[in-house]
Amino acid sequence: ADRHDEAIVQIRKALRTSPGVPFFAHWMLSEILFRKAMYEESLAEMKAYYAGDREMEEALTQGYAQSGYRGVMRRAADILAARARKTHVVPCDVASLYVMAGEKAQALEWLEKGFEWRDPIMAYVDVSQIFDSLHNTPRFQDLLRRMNLPQ
Repeated sequence: ADRHDEAIVQIRKALRTSPGVPFFAHWMLSEILFRKAMYEESLAEMKAYYAGDREMEEALTQGYAQSGYRGVMRRAADILAARARKTHVVPCDVASLYVMAGEKAQALEWLEKGFEWRDPIMAYVDVSQIFDSLHNTPRFQDLLRRMNLPQ
C-alpha cells in the first residue's frame, strides 16, 4: 500500500521483540529501505539476512566500500547466479538483487528462470513493489501474460 514508513516501524518492532520472526523479514525490510533510497540501511538488513553465509557477508561488507550500493548488490546477485549452477537458489531473490543493482536485463532473465523453474514466489511478481521498475517493459508484460496474471 506504499506505506513504507509504517512497514519499516512494524518490521523493526517485530525483529526487536519477537525472536521467532522469520529471517526473511530482513529481506523485506531491505527492499523497503531500497525503495526509499536508504541504501546503507538496506545493505545492513541484507547483511542480517545473509548472516552466517561467509561468502555473501564478505561480498556485502567489502563490496560497498569498493563499488557502492549498486555494485555490491550486483556482486551479491552474481554470487547467487553462480551458485545456481551447483545448487538451488530462489530465482526471485536473484532478480530482486539485480533490480537493486539497477540491472533490469539480468533481473528479467532471472524472472524468466523463475517462471521456467516454477518458483512459487513468481505468483507475486505483479504486486511485488521491488519489480515496479520492470512493469512497463514488454518482456515483463509478456511474462505476466504467460503466467495468466493481470497486465
